[in-house]
Order: sequence, then C-alpha cells, then structure tokens
Amino acid sequence: MAEIEIRPATPADVPHMERRCWKGGEAELLDRITGQGTCALLALDRGRPVAQLGVRAYRPNVRSPGGLHDGAWWADLAGIETQVALPERTAMLGCWHVGRVRGPDGTEREAPEYRGQGLGTALLREAVAWLRSGAAPFDALAAKAATIDTPVYLGWLGGLPRSLFLELGFRDLGAFTDPYLAAEPEAVPEAARDPQQARFHLVVLER
Repeated sequence: MAEIEIRPATPADVPHMERRCWKGGEAELLDRITGQGTCALLALDRGRPVAQLGVRAYRPNVRSPGGLHDGAWWADLAGIETQVALPERTAMLGCWHVGRVRGPDGTEREAPEYRGQGLGTALLREAVAWLRSGAAPFDALAAKAATIDTPVYLGWLGGLPRSLFLELGFRDLGAFTDPYLAAEPEAVPEAARDPQQARFHLVVLER
C-alpha cells in the first residue's frame, strides 16, 4: 500500500469524499469548509480519500433528526449536555469512516484493505495536531468516546474508545447513556452487542 497522506479536507477533495453521514451532500461539505476551515480530516491514498473523520462546530441543543442514523448524532449531546460546559469554540469529532471510497461515477463501496492499518487513530492524531497548530478556528475538540473497545463494536459505531482519547491528552467530562442507542438497542448488529453499548464518555481537549 502506498504511503497514506493525512490532512484536513479542502474544497477540491469534496467530489471524491464518501458522504453517507452527510445528508446535505456536497453543498453541506463545502459550507462547512467555508465556515470552519474543513469538514473532515482525511486519509488519502494517492490523492483518493479512503478514510475520514467528520468535524462539526459545536452548537448547544443540536438534535439529530435521524437519531442514530444521521451524522448529526455525533454532535448531539442529549444525555449529558445539561451537566457540562464546553468551550464556546469547540469542534465535535465523529463518524470515523475507514475503508469506504467513492468512485468517479458517484457510487460508493467498501474497501476493507484499508481497515486494521491504524487510520482511525491517525485521523484523531491529525485532528489534535490541527488544533494545536493554531490552523483550526477552534479552541477545543470534543467527542463521544466509546466505553467498549472491541473492534467489531467500534467498526459498527465508526468511533474510538475512551482509552485512546485519554492517551492523546483529552479529559473525560463524564459518562452518560446515549438516549438514542438506549431506545434502539437492536440497531447494533448481534455480533457487536454488549451490555455497555449505549454508554459513552464526553471527552474534550483544549488548545
């Protein structure tokens, strides 16, 4: 496999990015790049995005219109929002899509050869570097960190475990039960189910 480049997405990348969790399509991706510097951190193989981590500016009281089945779920802090205070300029991280690619004709397919290569961790490290470099128009990064660290669950979730965030300097603001997942436990594939599947930690890293 060629060397993978990790960096923030630019407008030129948008036509080639998978957009399963971006209901607004290309227009939403471009709007986010204009308003907040980027819409995602990308892993690129010879210029083609093969993994991405979504970036959404935090807004209080955001609710996901599609519940679990919408990329906005990662920015929806129902279950803990009333118990914490995030910095005003915080970016919510979420939707680690590794090994899903978009073809020239707009169709998307799974590319499992990119999984298990550490790209999810590399995307998070790049997000931390982006914040600390001063290039990001944010003062903090926050995310829903999984309590469960099994690969099958994390692969379904498109997330990362609490332990990795703490290793990279994030602070744990508290554990909570996600109301969407608690209400729809059968959404988790049987092989990935766990008694703790609806438990998350809100973690934050300040510049």
